[in-house]
Amino acid sequence: YIVILLLGFLFSCTDNFTEMNVDKTKPEEVSANVLLTNAQIEIIDQISSTNVNYNIWKLMAQYWTERSYRDEANYNITSREIPEQIFRVFYAALYDLNDAYGIIEKQTLTEPNLESKQIVKANQLAIIELINVFVYQRLVDIFGDIPYSEALDKDNYTPAYDDAQTIYKDLIARAEAAVAALDDSDGSFGT
Repeated sequence: YIVILLLGFLFSCTDNFTEMNVDKTKPEEVSANVLLTNAQIEIIDQISSTNVNYNIWKLMAQYWTERSYRDEANYNITSREIPEQIFRVFYAALYDLNDAYGIIEKQTLTEPNLESKQIVKANQLAIIELINVFVYQRLVDIFGDIPYSEALDKDNYTPAYDDAQTIYKDLIARAEAAVAALDDSDGSFGT
């Protein structure tokens, strides 16, 4: 027993103890491309899903109906917290888009091809801005007044709800500015 105990003490210590606590399967930093892709997937899944726990728009428009559980077909959307699900998914996508925008905005561009890199960066920021506008437009269409001006502040757990008309006006201005910023002389997120 003493030999086993001594062997245990001998081989249980390491000089690189901090490296042992690093999870190599979970990155500490995520690229803007990954955040953008994740946001796009979440948005499209929310819009196009046929799962009635996730997306009920075909039931609302009466393209579909239900046979066994008719809550959603009868416009009862509160029994399964569907509005909360929509809210959560769209705001999670907005957080990803906001983080991707911040990462791209902070990128330092260098030679060679500085002008081309600047166009690509501007196109990437404009595309993210257009997707942001799209998501906010969907949220305002669905809910009316929503958190907008204070929405993506991670330290503010109770953001103010902004007036829908004010949000629509700002979204139009943001969309027009983003479209004007697009430059088709170069790329954006790749081919």
